[in-house]
Amino acid sequence: MTVLVAASTVVARAQSPAATPSLTIGSPITNVSDETVDSRVRPGSEFRAHLRDPLTLGDTLVAPAGTPARLVVTAKEAASGGTPVYHIAIVGLNLGLAGTLPVRPVTPTVDRISVGMDIPATTLAILGIEEGKVRVAVPLPFPLSNEPPNTVYTPAPLRTAAPIINNRNRRRPTPTPSPSPSASPSAPSSPGPAPSAVPTAGAPTPTGSATSAAPQP
Repeated sequence: MTVLVAASTVVARAQSPAATPSLTIGSPITNVSDETVDSRVRPGSEFRAHLRDPLTLGDTLVAPAGTPARLVVTAKEAASGGTPVYHIAIVGLNLGLAGTLPVRPVTPTVDRISVGMDIPATTLAILGIEEGKVRVAVPLPFPLSNEPPNTVYTPAPLRTAAPIINNRNRRRPTPTPSPSPSASPSAPSSPGPAPSAVPTAGAPTPTGSATSAAPQP
């Protein structure tokens, strides 16, 4: 009975897969500045940098030495003696199909940036191999708790709020005028006798003046 158990244990160990190499969060990595930053630099300016040492996972080469990166001056301020200091960040360590590996400088504030200057940093993601491919796993910005939810907690009921209508800018409808009753057509008047063109005898002839002329002696 004891021999069979020991044999089963040996077979189980032989069938277990080998541990997959990975790079954990906080692993050291070093970049090198390719440019010298002048004191007149403005915050937000980017400069060239590169990976100093090759990045490997076991026998897999993830990024060769010289992989380009970007050095960013995020802020600039004056020190006590008037000498400027620079707040820096490393952005864009591109690993090809694996994605971008985020890193953070060990010393985020420096008093100078020159060509060939080493910038030590640490990784902010997990670098591993999954199904023969290199993967970059970025963690959530906040930790998740494994505690079960409280069953006593009762969520508040949800309701949809009524829409708010701004009556100030809303135009009031203009009343439509009602049509006035039309006047009934009146009966046509009977035509009178046409005036005669020849004046009758004894009828005074109208003059252009309102007053009649004085009789001649």
